[in-house]
Amino acid sequence: MKNFNQLFGVRARLVTLGLAAGVVALPALAQAASVEVGGQVRYRGEADIRDFNPDTGTDVVNSQRARLSVKVDNEQYHGFVQVQDARVWGEETDTLSDASADSLDMHQAFLKVDDVLDTGVGVQVGRQEINFADERLVGAVDWTQNARSLDGIVLSRAFGDQGVVIPFYLQLNEQDDVSAVHGATVNTDEGLDGDTWAAGFHSAWTVAKGHSFQPHVYYVRSGDGDNLNLYTLGFYYTGTMNPVSYDFTADYQTGDSGDTDISAFLVSGHAFFTSGDLKVGAGVDYLSGDDDTTDTDNEAFNTLLATNHKFYGYMDYFTAFGSTADSVSGLGLIDWQLKGAYTVDPATTAGVDLHYFQTAESDDTRLGGDDTLGTEVDFTVNHKAGPVTLQIGYSAFLMDDAMEAKLFPVNADSNGTNDVSTDDVGHWAYVMATLNF
Repeated sequence: MKNFNQLFGVRARLVTLGLAAGVVALPALAQAASVEVGGQVRYRGEADIRDFNPDTGTDVVNSQRARLSVKVDNEQYHGFVQVQDARVWGEETDTLSDASADSLDMHQAFLKVDDVLDTGVGVQVGRQEINFADERLVGAVDWTQNARSLDGIVLSRAFGDQGVVIPFYLQLNEQDDVSAVHGATVNTDEGLDGDTWAAGFHSAWTVAKGHSFQPHVYYVRSGDGDNLNLYTLGFYYTGTMNPVSYDFTADYQTGDSGDTDISAFLVSGHAFFTSGDLKVGAGVDYLSGDDDTTDTDNEAFNTLLATNHKFYGYMDYFTAFGSTADSVSGLGLIDWQLKGAYTVDPATTAGVDLHYFQTAESDDTRLGGDDTLGTEVDFTVNHKAGPVTLQIGYSAFLMDDAMEAKLFPVNADSNGTNDVSTDDVGHWAYVMATLNF
């Protein structure tokens, strides 16, 4: 299969346009019309008993993040810088003896031009959060205190009220010697083939009032070990016909990794009914799995840069798919869902989600040959008071055979050493407060 950059020359074109945008934008920003300072402080306390082991007790964890940002605007030229500190309480003993701030980072720093050289093309260059569609394949994972930002170039071309096309290039890992840039060496000089990067386009089109069709093509190339060439083609569709709303996702993956051919898919659909302050719905997510690890075909779907916390249960047992750290050993996932939400008052909402998990494939050599993972229920309450948002949640997971084999492979059949059985329940609760300013 030909290399993606040979087919379209996408890297060179996007980088060139990004450089042009930077040259044009910097002088304009130097005479900025407005400067806005903002920030966020977010605290989360968690009580964690997700290991199903009654002998370990409850793990209580406090974490927080702080963000400070500066936004500069001058007509169609914009700049944004955001510094972030994320930490777990106690990871630094105190600032007198340990002030290293391991998770202090430049979370975002980018230039944005609304219309480059009157072409109608907008460009955003630098480190930035990226969310496409419902974040099922590309998202910022805002739930985590660190969240995800990416280095790259994102273009946009709007076509009136009909839609927008968003080409992009993201540098995920750089293998070249960059000592000439900032005095530090990143791995060894591997050339272009050693890098890991992603490119493609996302688009969104209004096909009717209340209906959006969002096709996309994503490509990921990695030269770390066996070269990965992964193509993802699909779409996201969402619509509303009161009192019913719905969404549907379909994606197909093809490509290769070394001598292994990739052929995988994802389908997802949900429907909701709203009556007054009550909203109820049902849906299913299906991620294909690989039923035979001994052949040269890989049928396990890879969720790329997704915000998986949002979809497959808030307890985060299933957050990695199609990678070496696959949450279900490459067997894929079927997630049956029932959901409900109620608006208590304009500032308060309450919701409950029920998930029943199965693997898409079964294999005697993985997860004990079982395909039933278990049932999860998530309760959430949100309340907004001025600039502060309070969220409280409780979740429980009823473990089944495949989940037991995943977490306790030695005792999957005997349940002896850890005194764990499939009747035991995992628990997790949290409270989170967020102040934006």
